[in-house]
Amino acid sequence: IRPDWGRVIGAVIDVLERRSDIDAGKVGIVGQSLGAIYAPLAAAFEPRLKACVANCGPFNFGPVLPQLPAVSQDLFRIRARLKTMNEAFAFAHRLSLENGVAAQIKCPLLVLFGAGDRIVPPSEGEKLAKAAGGPVDFVVYDEGNHVCFNIPYKFRPLTADWMAERLA
Repeated sequence: IRPDWGRVIGAVIDVLERRSDIDAGKVGIVGQSLGAIYAPLAAAFEPRLKACVANCGPFNFGPVLPQLPAVSQDLFRIRARLKTMNEAFAFAHRLSLENGVAAQIKCPLLVLFGAGDRIVPPSEGEKLAKAAGGPVDFVVYDEGNHVCFNIPYKFRPLTADWMAERLA
């Protein structure tokens, strides 16, 4: 795993720390779908993050990518700026919270999933919830699909209220 997953968010926090109108000691991160592995990766390597929400993300993207439709696989390859699908499959395995990475997440973590998610199985969220090194809330909506987009009236207020409480 690359030890610089928190570098980008770290640069953002560096800028926030220079501003007088922002409390840079109260920064959280929210990720949905593939962003829900990037957010916990950032939390694992950027200790200034005070809270993290992972909504329907993989614990290890490597085994998930080949199960996605071809168009989604190719979109990942393009956005990752990789030339071949073999490169994309190899890179996907680097997007992992395995091998003690999740244990480095010390800030509060909210893991959300829809039980009906056909893209990333809720078992991926369960792995993250069990492996994280800090306090975790794990919520599964029985009627939810991927990112619970079919029930935004449930997951959005929960996410906002949870984050506000952790950063208060």
